[in-house]
Amino acid sequence: MGIAEKIVGLRDMTVQYLDQLDVAGEGVVKITKGKYTNRKAYLDEMGRYLLYIASGNGPISEGQASLYNLSQGPFDNYSASDLDKMAKDIKEPNGGKSFILEGYKQTDILEQLVFPFDFMGRVMVAFSEENPVSMERYEKYLGELKAACGVEE
Repeated sequence: MGIAEKIVGLRDMTVQYLDQLDVAGEGVVKITKGKYTNRKAYLDEMGRYLLYIASGNGPISEGQASLYNLSQGPFDNYSASDLDKMAKDIKEPNGGKSFILEGYKQTDILEQLVFPFDFMGRVMVAFSEENPVSMERYEKYLGELKAACGVEE
């Protein structure tokens, strides 16, 4: 199985689980009284996180754009230049204060939230040619997320 298939599989597995939380009225759906879904909160947070990592390496490459698009689903097809424009407005995400984390705190599966962000962050860092700024952004966000989830390093 290639990396693209692993990324799509992880995304699909994660959003399917989040869809179950939506149906059960848990997580983000519960804390927003149905205004937002767990799926949307997760995809938005993952997108901000990956875009922030990618933009630490200067202009976003087509490989980074491909990873971003795979992480978001079959309907997103942004070019590297589209993402460069979006990255100009991106604020530093905080893994310890993300919207999806607040929703997950309503459930008992916090550790399951860490894996997709860890895996996707590592891949984006690799696509960023191991750039120190991208690596620092990945490590900072993931450390905040792990601390908020009570997950040991």
